[in-house]
This record gives sequence, C-alpha cells and structure tokens, in this order.
Amino acid sequence: MAVERTILVVTTARADWGHLRSLAREIHADDDLELRLLVSGSHLETDSGDATVAEIEADRVPIWRRLPLPAVGDDEQGALRTVGEAVLAAAPILAADRPDLMVLLGDRTEIMAFALAALVLRIPLAHLHGGEITAGAIDESIRHAVTKLATYHFTATENYAANVVGLGEDPARVFAVGAPGLDGLRDLEPVDRPAFFAEVGLSVDRPLALVAFHPVTTESRDTVAAQTGALLAALVASDLQAVMTGAGPDANGRLVNSRLEAAAAAAPERFSFRPHLGRRLFFSALTHADLIVGNSSAGIIEAPSFALPTVNVGDRQDGRVRAASVRDVPCRTDEIRRVLDEVRNDEFQTVCRGAVNPYLPSREGLVGRHIKEILKGVSLAPSVLKKRLRPSEEHHA
Repeated sequence: MAVERTILVVTTARADWGHLRSLAREIHADDDLELRLLVSGSHLETDSGDATVAEIEADRVPIWRRLPLPAVGDDEQGALRTVGEAVLAAAPILAADRPDLMVLLGDRTEIMAFALAALVLRIPLAHLHGGEITAGAIDESIRHAVTKLATYHFTATENYAANVVGLGEDPARVFAVGAPGLDGLRDLEPVDRPAFFAEVGLSVDRPLALVAFHPVTTESRDTVAAQTGALLAALVASDLQAVMTGAGPDANGRLVNSRLEAAAAAAPERFSFRPHLGRRLFFSALTHADLIVGNSSAGIIEAPSFALPTVNVGDRQDGRVRAASVRDVPCRTDEIRRVLDEVRNDEFQTVCRGAVNPYLPSREGLVGRHIKEILKGVSLAPSVLKKRLRPSEEHHA
C-alpha cells in the first residue's frame, strides 16, 4: 500500500520527547503514514544529551535525521545563537525533503526556528500543547507565537483549546485531546522500591522528595541563583532526602545544575543528583517518592496521575490548569519548608488520592493514537495555509 502522507516530527530535548513518543510510535506503526523523526538540540549535546538520544533509540523509533546545533550555553545569547543556527540548518533539509506535515510541541526557543521554516516553505504545521499559560517564563510568548504560525492545534485541555481560539485560530482546526505524555503511564514498568533506592543511592526508610527545578527564563542570573538556594535550604532544613534531576538546556540551566550537584556532593547520604534520570527512573521516582518539589510541568501534568503531592515553587508555571494535588508556594525558604510538611499530612494525602488529573485524554484510548488519526484526515490543500484572523466575539459587540 502506498504511503498517503509523510509526517515530520521534530524533537529537540528530553522534555518534548516524553510527550511526542506516543505519537511518533503511532505514526511509525501506521502503513498509510511515513514517520520522519528529526532529532536535534540537546539530544545530541555530548555534555547533556547522549542519554536522551539513546532513549529514543531504545524506544525503537527510527531516526530520520540527526541535526546537531550549537549548545545553548548558559546565557541568553547562546539561546539566540541556537535559534539562528537551527533556521540555517533546517531550511535546506526541509526544502529538499518536504514532508506533508510537520509536528512540533510546546515552547522551547529552538522550536521557533522550525516553525518559521515550515511557514516560509509552506509546510502545514501541527502544534501540540498550545494555549497553555506559564506567565513566569518566556516560554509563554514562544508558545503563543508558534500557535499563530501553526495550521492545526492539539491542546491538552478544553481550557487551552479556548485560549487558542481566543488567539484568533479557527475552532475547526483546534482539537482538545489531552496530554500525550500520559500515554506512557500505560506501559510503565517502574523499578521496584528497593531497587530504585539502591539505584539512586538513598535510604528506602526515609521520606523522599523528587526535585525537578528549572531556571525561570524571565529572571536574572543572580535571581535564579537565589531561587535555587532557597529551595535547597528548605530541603536541608527538612527531614527529607531527595533525588534531584537536572534542569533543562535553558539559559542559567548549568548554574542550577551546579548548585544541585554541589548539594548532593556535600550530603550524599541525603541527596542524589542525576543530570538526566531517564524515562523509567523518572516515572519510578514519581511512583516511590512522597512528593515532587520544584517548578517543572511534570508536577502539574504527570504527578497527579500518581496521587503525588506537588509543591510548585515560584511563578514559572503560573496560569497552568492544576489538579487539587498541587500546592503553590513562593520561592522563599521558610514557605517552602512549611509546605513540604503540610503536603504530607493525612488531610492533604486524602486530597491527592481523590484529585482528578485535568490533562487526562478527552476520550478513551491513547492520546497519541487520537492525534495520529486526526492527522491522517486533515486537509493538506494549499488553502489551509491561508489563515485569517478570526476576531473574538467581543470585538463584534
């Protein structure tokens, strides 16, 4: 049977692959579709990404192209250089081997480069996880910019679908499907508890926090350092031990990682630092930990499915839809320290067990499969690229 359409899926970091994995596997398994998986960004960085490209290979999803980019570095100029290099590197590849559709996820800076290339080369673009609000990071602006460049939209909740429509997008091209990253929970085989604690070098008999903390990209380097220090001071003052995963490849990410690594080196009996836990160990940590603390979307999207308390620090995730199991706290040591205790009391544990994850799929079955089926049927006519701004209803008043 002839392939009906080729779909290019772009992944540039460990964070987006976790959400794209299900969709990529579904496309690859469909005889009517050809998957072209382009792996780029920090996946290929020797200092932080080797484990993540290896994880893609372990998922047995064939890689079509590997597109190395300059390392982001640890400042804003590095991030800008990466975007510029990504445009220059992606353009000839996409022009020579035009896919029928391109799929991008989220809000990383380098995603803008691929979205711009798709626009100029007239490649219809499907965008996942649009419409979300994270007022505490520049991701907010990037995400909405990609929405305006995209042709089709797959959002994680109905609220976010409404936000995309509010940006002037055609409701007929907006699909509220749920978070595809949750598909991975169905085939999750966590490491058992004793083996997990042995792997991370911590005590099975002491309460455990999973720490996932990233730099707030709207803040200065000094502020990021102070925020990281406040979190670490709260952990030191608590009775918790912690397994800490590294920050993503954003400006000041290396600063955050150096502070986490130093804390683990100073108290190895209490703190374990891993630049990248990998999918299985990360989900095992969500299974065995007593709470997750930091400012990662994992505490908002994945943790509620484990009935795990989330201590969401600072404003990086401001505006995202939350389950009742998420507690927001200012980035101050005393406040974090207090909430680390409160989320472990019996009352809040009951709340967590009853919390509904708002990112669960809108219908039965895998989110990745649902998105794939929609992509098989969407129009690829040249006319779909001629977008018109749709004024909101209040503009007609």
